[in-house]
Amino acid sequence: MSTNSTSLTTLLKIVQQISLTVNFLTIIIGTIGGICNFITFTTPKLRRNSCVFYLLCANTFQMISILIPISIRLLLGYFGDNLESQSIIFCKARYYLSFTLPALATFYMLLSILDRCLTTSSHAKIRAWSQIKVAYPLSFVVFIFGCIINIHIIVFQVIYNNKCQISANSIYEVFLAVHIVFFISLLPHILMLILCLITFLNLKQRKTRILPNTTNVRSSLIKRFEAQLITIIVTQTIVGTVFLLLRVGSYSYSLLTRNKLNKIDGEIAAENLTLQMGVAFYFFNFALSFYISTLTSKYFRETFRKRVTEFYRRRISCRQF
Repeated sequence: MSTNSTSLTTLLKIVQQISLTVNFLTIIIGTIGGICNFITFTTPKLRRNSCVFYLLCANTFQMISILIPISIRLLLGYFGDNLESQSIIFCKARYYLSFTLPALATFYMLLSILDRCLTTSSHAKIRAWSQIKVAYPLSFVVFIFGCIINIHIIVFQVIYNNKCQISANSIYEVFLAVHIVFFISLLPHILMLILCLITFLNLKQRKTRILPNTTNVRSSLIKRFEAQLITIIVTQTIVGTVFLLLRVGSYSYSLLTRNKLNKIDGEIAAENLTLQMGVAFYFFNFALSFYISTLTSKYFRETFRKRVTEFYRRRISCRQF
């Protein structure tokens, strides 16, 4: 075996081990964080808040995105299971869920910052859209939209050359690349960043309109909670955008080098590294929601602590009886 071949094999093993570690950490950290988010977001004081409801929906699909696509990825990529190339149903379902579940989580994050943008508006009619009675039907519409927008993946994903993939050099290959990179990746995050900017402008205008001596304690607490909620969403948006750019960059590099012939060992290793790490860190972003919330918001830390204490006391009292 040549030195170059040995070096390539070593590099690929290192990449595989790093990706494996990141994926396992994502499952462990993400599952714990997702459960903690459920504990916090279902608090009676928060469950009637439309923004928190959107965050709860986002957290649900973030957890599902972690538990299903990553578990399948580990099964196929690291434990030698070749079911993907044997079952057309599994092939189609895997890729459909791998794109649809993260997209739904992103769409609900978009709704959460849209809700904050609406609630900080100076117009009462616009603020009226930030209500739980609006959030329920709107979240259902977004769910249907998120399921439909990727339905073409089920149609065109096939077992080709003993691999689950789309036919090479086809028009659909170009469409899928644009769909993944722009419509379900960049566009939602661009909209979120724009809405974050509008929200901050609304807050700035509101501060100039309200005199400090006209506020009471209750309104001050509400504003503090709203400000912390906005901080959480904006931070998650920025962090999510950074991880998304890593994935888009790795996917774009893979597309550019996909049909290149006579690749050298370094190119093969680089393509494998960027693709695996881009996907691994993209899903790792979904595991950070709870930790961002607790680090950036004292209110959410206190709410989580009180809820856990309440559960513990109930369990102790039940044991006594």
